[in-house]
Amino acid sequence: MCKVDINLIFELLEYILPIAVFELYSILNTGLKEKYMSVIVFSTPTCSWCRKLKSFLKQNQVRFKDIDVSKDAAAMRDMVRKSGQRGVPQMWINNKPIVGFDEKKITKELKNA
Repeated sequence: MCKVDINLIFELLEYILPIAVFELYSILNTGLKEKYMSVIVFSTPTCSWCRKLKSFLKQNQVRFKDIDVSKDAAAMRDMVRKSGQRGVPQMWINNKPIVGFDEKKITKELKNA
């Protein structure tokens, strides 16, 4: 028979419970879709449309990861492989590529993500 240390169980619960409550609160507060949506922006520092796209995302409180493809050759290759396009800006919403800054298309995709 395996003995269980009840004090150890309570210590674990004291550690785990606040984390679980915080995660549940976040999901209820922001919605499950928003919490787990992945948005990646591929850009270059000299691209004015890239700046407009990132500004649009920030104004709409969309979290995103920005990758400068002028400094990351592997990311550039991956971007071209996925979209077939070399131009920026590009963004992937849950791994679905969108080439260029089309506000209506981006808004639609964000809502459907």
